[in-house]
Amino acid sequence: MILPPPPGPHIPPSGPTTREAVPIRYAVLVFAGFPLMAFSAVMEPLRAANLLAGRRIYDWTVVANDPAPLRASNGLKVDPDHGAAAAPDADRIVVCSGGDAEVLMADRALSWIRRQLRGGASLGAVADGAFFLARAGLLDGHACTLHWTSQRTREAVAILKDLGTPLLIHQPSYNILNRWVETDGLKDALAELGVGSIAFVPLAQGILTSKYLNGIPAGSRAAQDKSLHPSVVEKALGSVRKLNEMAAAREQTLAQMALAWVLRKGGITSALIGASKPEQVVDCVGALQNLSFTAEELAHIDAISEEKDINLWAKSSDD
Repeated sequence: MILPPPPGPHIPPSGPTTREAVPIRYAVLVFAGFPLMAFSAVMEPLRAANLLAGRRIYDWTVVANDPAPLRASNGLKVDPDHGAAAAPDADRIVVCSGGDAEVLMADRALSWIRRQLRGGASLGAVADGAFFLARAGLLDGHACTLHWTSQRTREAVAILKDLGTPLLIHQPSYNILNRWVETDGLKDALAELGVGSIAFVPLAQGILTSKYLNGIPAGSRAAQDKSLHPSVVEKALGSVRKLNEMAAAREQTLAQMALAWVLRKGGITSALIGASKPEQVVDCVGALQNLSFTAEELAHIDAISEEKDINLWAKSSDD
């Protein structure tokens, strides 16, 4: 969820020359109990972008309401770089908080955020940070996206409605090997509430592509144990190879069939593919050539692709 900067003379210049010369300044505002996975999802892409570019595209700092150490949801102690009263200016702010975000009182952090917004900063949130922003009135007149179980989604929609903030789209993890949105009743809840949905990891972090069909290649996410443990891939390989055979019979790649399955019946608005190469985008777009499945095909997919416990975001969806 990202809010654009307000219009006005204080918006920082955004031309190519300025962005090349001056790193974009990110500030991650954390509160006690923040999910470490959500925090890493904000920070690691910035680090990786700098590494791949061979220069500093981004700078970042960690801000808290107070400068004292605080603990993440897993108990890890974190020392913020700054308390909000002494925090530097930022171009983009991301709020990362845990399950108590809706009742947080953080006057110093709010004062700092408002100063940054007046200076042209953009504002976003991960985990339960949207609740904090909504309670503070910072989402008034804006829409937002969230991802939770059906029960938590109903609660979130009710709270956000009272605060005048419509929930437009939900972002659940969903793929052939991870069907919690069906067993939880989330798809039905979203249809009832009139909320859209964009599935993330529809390709199960590459498991539902040709990448791992012949084992775990060197340099892959699983080989480096980066959010995907090799044991998870190995557990799924038997089903994945059978799914690949079925995709070939449909004259599709495995990735295309996996995306078509996610989008079947219109229950999911869109899918977030996370491609890293142009040819991957072309391959994925090819799924649109055949989004239909016969009843027999769906039954066959069900028979060979039982859930493989790869919902790494189960806790964050339920918190």
